[in-house]
Amino acid sequence: MVYLARIGDIVLSCPTTRALKLAYPHAEIDMLVSMPQGEAAFHNPYINKVIPYDIKDWQQDRVKLISLIETLRQQKYDLALSSRYGSANPMIAWLSGAVYRAGFSAYAGDRYLTHVVSTDPSIIRHEVDNQLQVLSLLGITTDDTSIEFSISSADETGLNRKLPSLARNQRPLVLLCPFSNDDQKNWTHDGYTYILQTLSRRTKCFLIGTRAQLPALRFLNYCVSNEAIVLGGSLSLGELAALIRRADLLITVDTGPMHIAQAFQTPVLALMGPTDPRVWGPRKSCDVVIAKPTPCAPCWHNEDLKNNCPNNKCMQSIQPIDVLNAAQRILSL
Repeated sequence: MVYLARIGDIVLSCPTTRALKLAYPHAEIDMLVSMPQGEAAFHNPYINKVIPYDIKDWQQDRVKLISLIETLRQQKYDLALSSRYGSANPMIAWLSGAVYRAGFSAYAGDRYLTHVVSTDPSIIRHEVDNQLQVLSLLGITTDDTSIEFSISSADETGLNRKLPSLARNQRPLVLLCPFSNDDQKNWTHDGYTYILQTLSRRTKCFLIGTRAQLPALRFLNYCVSNEAIVLGGSLSLGELAALIRRADLLITVDTGPMHIAQAFQTPVLALMGPTDPRVWGPRKSCDVVIAKPTPCAPCWHNEDLKNNCPNNKCMQSIQPIDVLNAAQRILSL
């Protein structure tokens, strides 16, 4: 399986790998992933081996590319799945030497494939269902779209060691993931300070994000008198998942933790605008999505709209009081 994608995409591939494993119980399923996002593949219980892809430029890293192709061809794969749009994933599926190669027709990817899903922009499917379309070419179907994300005892031990105060906490545990790597997905600073100032009075709040987002997380916390605990890049992905599993609520924009939370009973309050909730949103019955309709949203798959967004109006239109009310309802505060 070729998944040169982000954490969320890899997490959402779980139903596809599970269905494939059920159809071929004795098959070995390997996943080629770009790092560090590919760390999510290690938490997929249906993956036998994770193959790291660390090539930045095919021309400059030609030696690495040739070595990777040789490694893949030595495995003599029967099937390569390319469940992402674009040409790079299907091309690598073809270079792997796999006998059968299934994926999408978009961006001329079909030239490298033996089994092709025709892409129709007018058909709106959740990304999980979208990826499962590739398996349907092979006669494999499933109604099970649930997400699994394995957490080891080492993950739990690491979390307890880094956050010993969790064992003594008596208040509802709220996680806020305020930032995506794509600025257009982000909500407002004033909105988060309002939410934190109010919720921190009755809950234990954590600000989560990447190491690169740590300065912004610390500044946000400073603006609310350091009421929250900042966790910017200090947890492994498995430890973060263990924390999400323990939480009473995750408030987040469209980013990796939102998708990881789909593996657990933790309610998600998702703030969305540029990306379509019908495609990328959380789907558990306890989850809530807040998205304000604007003429240009969602724009994520419309390059002209996305690249010429003047003010991020779709996210700016989300009112703090609406987010607070939804959070309080979920937490029964």
